Amino acid sequence: MLDPRLKTCVEIVLTVKGKTARQIFGSPDDLKLRSSLTLFAQVAPREPVFRQALEKYYAEQPDARTLELQAVADAAKVSTAPTAAEPSER
Repeated sequence: MLDPRLKTCVEIVLTVKGKTARQIFGSPDDLKLRSSLTLFAQVAPREPVFRQALEKYYAEQPDARTLELQAVADAAKVSTAPTAAEPSER
């Protein structure tokens, strides 16, 4: 579960009218926002606010590099997950 304050912050950003993410946050923070929104949209797909912000400020385009890194991390988890023959230590 994500902290409710994160969702609230994104909801507040969504209320800003007539400005780009760069105009609101400056650079490179606008790039960090896109990366963060991409990540949170992936890990919390039931929270529409992250996808809404990507739609509004980034033409619905998630950050490609963040998606690449997430795919690598997911693959690493799968390759290091214990198998039935190798129970995890507790």
